[in-house]
Amino acid sequence: MKHIVAFGELLMDCLPDKNVIGGAPFNVAIHLKRFGNQVIFISQIAKDDFGKVIFDFAKSENIAHGISFDENHPTGYVTVEFIEKEPHYTIETDKSWQFIDYLNLEKPIDVFIYGSLALYFEKNQTTFLRYKTENPKAIFVCDLNLRGGLYSESTINLCLSNAAILKVNDDEWLYLKDIYKQATDQQLLEYLKSTFGLVKIIRTQAEEGALVYWDNKMIQQSTTMISEDLFKDAIGAGDGFLACFLNSYFKDNDVQKALKNALIFAAKICQFSGAIPSDKNIYQ
Repeated sequence: MKHIVAFGELLMDCLPDKNVIGGAPFNVAIHLKRFGNQVIFISQIAKDDFGKVIFDFAKSENIAHGISFDENHPTGYVTVEFIEKEPHYTIETDKSWQFIDYLNLEKPIDVFIYGSLALYFEKNQTTFLRYKTENPKAIFVCDLNLRGGLYSESTINLCLSNAAILKVNDDEWLYLKDIYKQATDQQLLEYLKSTFGLVKIIRTQAEEGALVYWDNKMIQQSTTMISEDLFKDAIGAGDGFLACFLNSYFKDNDVQKALKNALIFAAKICQFSGAIPSDKNIYQ
């Protein structure tokens, strides 16, 4: 079994009607843990009201041992609004997850999952690069996750240059084409390969499904549709997709199967409010 580390934001998603615990890498970590993997999640919160709720939940999921407490910054939160059923995020800055300290680990890391949002902040960049330097054999998985204007070309370059596997959505794919001035999908693929050595890319396409560019092959899979009455929201669907894909791929080394399983699981996530489902039976 692989030793998986997820690194990045841990915060409260403040929805119009309630608060739910979130943060893309935390969501991925929870899913992977519930699938039965060995997972450590590394982040920071404060000893405030949001922090207590988050830490108690993390303890209940047996994933709290990598979470540190920040005495100088409050626990992070995000205001979530829905426009045509799609979540839109306002991210507050100067919060604890933006200043993550290095945590010594007992075991070497096999898989390290991170995203661009946490790496936008200088302290987190320093911590991340230390993990990268000290774990040269680990598989580094990047979920680009462009949110709230908290990204830059230099941040994206840092993320891509350290990734063995990249996950993006269609909007992020278009953004990469724009900043790297590549007109077509094929041109961008060649650019990412020649510039960053990326040959394993997962690209989600909302209701159209997803595709992967994997070692010079392209595999596409249509989405699993759910009825209107079952749909709650799409918060965390991409996180569930990535977690399920990695869980399946690392077990069976079958990209096609992993892609299909991930889309089925993402559809299940959309039947719950928030990113982390209350029903653990969906992991069976």
